Amino acid sequence: MRKEIIVTMCALLALVCLPEEPAKTNRVVSLRETVEFYASGPHGTTSGEAVSAIKKCIQSCNLKQEEAISEMSSMAREYKRLSEDTSEKVTERMRQIGRVRLSAVIGFLGRLEDRSALPLFEEMTSASNGNTHVYAVEAYIRVAGVDSVPFIKRMLDDERLNSVDHGRIYEVFGRQLEAAKQKGNISIEPCQRFLLEETKKEHTGDGGKQLDKLLNRVLPDYTNSLQRIEAAEWFIKNGSSYHKNYFGNIKTEIEKTPKAKRKDFKAKGELLDPDKDK
Repeated sequence: MRKEIIVTMCALLALVCLPEEPAKTNRVVSLRETVEFYASGPHGTTSGEAVSAIKKCIQSCNLKQEEAISEMSSMAREYKRLSEDTSEKVTERMRQIGRVRLSAVIGFLGRLEDRSALPLFEEMTSASNGNTHVYAVEAYIRVAGVDSVPFIKRMLDDERLNSVDHGRIYEVFGRQLEAAKQKGNISIEPCQRFLLEETKKEHTGDGGKQLDKLLNRVLPDYTNSLQRIEAAEWFIKNGSSYHKNYFGNIKTEIEKTPKAKRKDFKAKGELLDPDKDK
């Protein structure tokens, strides 16, 4: 019993006592120390500055990118185990520290934009903590970009995600899609089709609002389309008072355009035409 108490106290001290700030030491600081420092909480640095420091550490330690991703992934798994450990030797304070560090490491890995971290992000969507789950979803989309559509479909069906989470998914995916559109080196039609199809299924308030905004940016013809008015009508009938009003204004604007001039994406040769790709 005494041995367990000593082990627990040592573990708690290791978590609470922050490592020395990497920039203020003359010795070569390990990747683990650097990541732990920036994952421990606010130090007056932005996420971008923290990731820059981690990248410099990877170089100074002569680590290959895949080695760094592997080590940080191991740290994430350690923090996940700690955050979900319900045994008596682990206090709620220790679990909270584990959750904070886990979310931070996921964020750092997302900003490193290495696709080898995608399996870890998917693994972390099983985390019991809702914030960790959502951070992992966002990191996956940020790294996979337009290739994240199959993953997004699964996440939108996940009952643990709420209306705000759905909105965040469309926001993050929208940035990746717009970046791909600007580069112009790939077809974004499959993504546009996916988003149009989601208007029939997206029935959360924030999700519907963000999806509407995104489609207006990446598919200009959507603004005065039959599909948009159909989505608006669903929220007018079933949404909260705020969304009834929000989508009511949208419907009013669309109705200023004559029916004959409204875009129909189900028409022959359009994105939702079932025979388009035959």
